Amino acid sequence: MSEKHIARLEQDLLTGDFNARERAVLDFARRVSQSKPLTSRSDIVPLREVGFSDEEIVELAGHIAMHLFMNRMSIFVALPPKQVEQFPDQWWVRLLRPVFAVKFRRMRRRSKPTLLLDTEKSGPLSGFVNALDGLPIARGLRTTIDRLWTSTSRPPRTISLLFAVVGRALGSPACEHEAREMLREQGFAKAETDQILTHLSSPALSEIEQLLVPLARDTVWYQPGQIQRRFAALQSNVSNEQFLDFLGAVSLMNSLCRLRVIFGLRA
Repeated sequence: MSEKHIARLEQDLLTGDFNARERAVLDFARRVSQSKPLTSRSDIVPLREVGFSDEEIVELAGHIAMHLFMNRMSIFVALPPKQVEQFPDQWWVRLLRPVFAVKFRRMRRRSKPTLLLDTEKSGPLSGFVNALDGLPIARGLRTTIDRLWTSTSRPPRTISLLFAVVGRALGSPACEHEAREMLREQGFAKAETDQILTHLSSPALSEIEQLLVPLARDTVWYQPGQIQRRFAALQSNVSNEQFLDFLGAVSLMNSLCRLRVIFGLRA
């Protein structure tokens, strides 16, 4: 997209004719999207002031995190967004909007909370999954996380390392601590973890981890062109499965660390 078009989109968000609830949601989404500082409980106050319940705030946060995940995935591999963003403006979509509206209203009336099974409430990163319990996204997140930690393309410790690196880069002590505990259980000494998080290298890292760990840190702050070139270079040095696992993992970690703000919100 041209810089002029991007500037117009940003201006519309700043000056658009939004009501108080819509403005609060947009501001909250913007805050959650930022790398630093991470969202805190004080950022939830404006949502409560315009009438959002804790249940609604959790659902908003889940949707925002999902879109952050898709946004990073598409940026890192340079997926063209124009066709998707212009989809609602197609003539036939505009024509069918009344039909879609009726269908979606019926879906909302029929929808029921999707509660996790007891067996789905444990496992890696269970805090994030359980915070979203009752939403459809929770079960999908549990499946995705389990898939990452049990993939045959690389050992579980690699995903734990990526989580630790992203948590450190985002300035999330809670995420970093959880990742450190996982690494300790997987045989990493504290000194080894300290060295990796400080220098992004260590003799304890495998050859592929030496490639992935520094790039994971750079997925927190990046220029699109630069990060896309680095992902393209990585793809030529690993298998397709390893590349997709890494792409999904770092995109997910960048989203999840921003979700800690909703922990215990409904307790």
